[in-house]
Amino acid sequence: MAGVPPAQAHERLLELERIKSAIDAREPVAKLGMFVDPFISDFYRDAGEVQTASVGEGVLELSIEPTFNQGSLTAPVTLDWTEEIIIQQERSTSCMKINPYQNFEPLPAAMSLNPAADFWTEQQTM
Repeated sequence: MAGVPPAQAHERLLELERIKSAIDAREPVAKLGMFVDPFISDFYRDAGEVQTASVGEGVLELSIEPTFNQGSLTAPVTLDWTEEIIIQQERSTSCMKINPYQNFEPLPAAMSLNPAADFWTEQQTM
């Protein structure tokens, strides 16, 4: 875009992007080599094949035929069960006070070095 001010060139690029996005929203199949079904209607479905799913509101779901059964129960019913431990923790951690008496005085100790000084020599071999 030679000779066009940068702000105007930027606006032109934004407008081209908006046009491309509008085409993608209206016709999702318009991209070369790509097929996208937005699941809005049965428009893109193969009419020659048996359909085992339902399409609507952007969702593809398995088609079902709901069956409602009425029960004549007078109280809640549960399945027979046996309590079984699957996971258990046999050990546990605990807490202990490190300084239970809040004693912060240093321990009295005497220390001496023998010999009082130490000398050494470092050598580097290359």
